[in-house]
Amino acid sequence: MSVNLEEYVEVLERMQEFCLSAAFIQQITGFIEAHVSTFQPVEGDEHPHRYKELHIEYEQLIEVRLQDFLESEDLNMEKMKDMCKMLKDVGMVPQLDGMDRILAASEYQNFYEMMINYSSGKVGLKKWYFELSDTLHKQHPYEGSHY
Repeated sequence: MSVNLEEYVEVLERMQEFCLSAAFIQQITGFIEAHVSTFQPVEGDEHPHRYKELHIEYEQLIEVRLQDFLESEDLNMEKMKDMCKMLKDVGMVPQLDGMDRILAASEYQNFYEMMINYSSGKVGLKKWYFELSDTLHKQHPYEGSHY
């Protein structure tokens, strides 16, 4: 079975458009804001069980929100995770706004790093939200949510 990595990139680009909808952005931002204060850097491999529980909740949130998109692409969440991982492994993950939030759903370590970056202030959540909202408005100034 031959894998067409360019097709995977195209699917991720379509997913980005879906993920730029205001409703999607607000749900992700709301989850992160609600739980970011829970996260503190951890030395070693032992992480609090609560972090892993929150990762499962986040994964479920992403999966529910992406279900319509995945069905339109004839994919499921596992296939999407595999595609993201494969592209990441070969260094082909396109620079798409918000993709780190989607990849965070695929692996616990990605989720943990995202939450630590927000909790430490390395990444500003409100700045990210307003930048994405501005991007959405510029791309589709008279439209609401895409899906």
